[in-house]
Amino acid sequence: MNEYAVQVIHDKDKNGKLTMKWTPPGPIEGYGFSAGYKPTGIPKYQPAIFKLTDTLSMTIPLEYPK
Repeated sequence: MNEYAVQVIHDKDKNGKLTMKWTPPGPIEGYGFSAGYKPTGIPKYQPAIFKLTDTLSMTIPLEYPK
């Protein structure tokens, strides 16, 4: 089976990327990862891996900054 990882962003300002703020550092738009992964720093591939099957359905909740 093939393994994949997915990152989703809510590109609110439509600039094609996850907009970040510098102080304190962090995203200002919604984001989420497969496998329920919630990174505490730079995202890594391994924790977000899922196996692709014939019938795949996935919900990825988006995290929004506070």
